[in-house]
Amino acid sequence: MKQVKFMVQKFGTTFRSIRESKGVSLNSLSDDVVSKSMISKFENSLSDLSTQRFFHLLEKINVTPYEFQMTMNNYELSGDSKTLNALTELAMSQNVISLQRYTRKLNQKYTDSQSIFDQLNWIMAEAMLANIQEKKLADNVDLKALTNYLFSCEDWGNYELILYGNTMSVLPLETINIFSGTLFEKCSIFQGNSSLYEMYLNILLNTIELLIKREKYSLATKFISSFERQNLSEAFLLERTFIRFYKGIIMLKTGDEETGHTLTEGALAVFDFAGCDAFTDSLKQLM
Repeated sequence: MKQVKFMVQKFGTTFRSIRESKGVSLNSLSDDVVSKSMISKFENSLSDLSTQRFFHLLEKINVTPYEFQMTMNNYELSGDSKTLNALTELAMSQNVISLQRYTRKLNQKYTDSQSIFDQLNWIMAEAMLANIQEKKLADNVDLKALTNYLFSCEDWGNYELILYGNTMSVLPLETINIFSGTLFEKCSIFQGNSSLYEMYLNILLNTIELLIKREKYSLATKFISSFERQNLSEAFLLERTFIRFYKGIIMLKTGDEETGHTLTEGALAVFDFAGCDAFTDSLKQLM
């Protein structure tokens, strides 16, 4: 209970600090969704707010949940960084038992803190586990918290991109189409950040592969066109080779076998020559 009370206090005091720095009064924030009294009690750690009301207030002071989290943690995402690194390492090594153990740990952390970000990290771990095991998502995982958070963020940063990229496989097709289709706009404020741009490209590639696996070839072609509009330089050889392979796969599946074989075999030859055995094996399975 002490940890939960601490999180409520930290959220409230952080919100008040941001509100006051922006010169926003309590009167201007109160409306039919949240009253002045509710906001005051939240800021003074006397009560908590629902996720809906909290996101509503962030929108009114023009702060994204990601920006709020960074402010709350003094611009250090060390805890989340450690979590993301640990999840990535376990997923890459296909260490199911350790990933299950770490997922339970994240679930307990969320149970203790009731923090939205602890909840999102746990959901992400469950999604990665389901993907590795090729199983359905656990019944106790509510994806609404995930989608509500991502929909509420007008701008996406590093955390949102990683969160979406690692949970995409368990989301409905309609949601994937919306998120991936607006990805460039959501990341537009980070133009010039090479690492985020590369992550954005990788998510587009993962979207295309997922759509091909679900036999949604016309939709996959739409995202290929979106990818090609980026006019990537030759420095993005890996990404350009993936696109040629995906185009070839779609042609093979839709009847243009001659061109399809040319594109897929050419792409595989590039990966073979570069010694990218894992990529080659993965793409052959997709064929």
